[in-house]
Amino acid sequence: RTALFLFAGSLGLLNATVKPLLQLLAWPITCLTFGLFALVINAGLFALAAAATPGIRLTLLGAVLGAL
Repeated sequence: RTALFLFAGSLGLLNATVKPLLQLLAWPITCLTFGLFALVINAGLFALAAAATPGIRLTLLGAVLGAL
């Protein structure tokens, strides 16, 4: 249970600090792909939060589904 709280906290922290910078840097790619690159950014941050949290195991498909 505590792993889930740590995961939620780290995901919230990443979304508040890193995500706006990534979206700003990836804005041209996002425009070219009609916004689909935002899904890649979300999945990457989801996977990064899972990797930083002990006790959370995540697959690539799980990261993509979690990003949706």
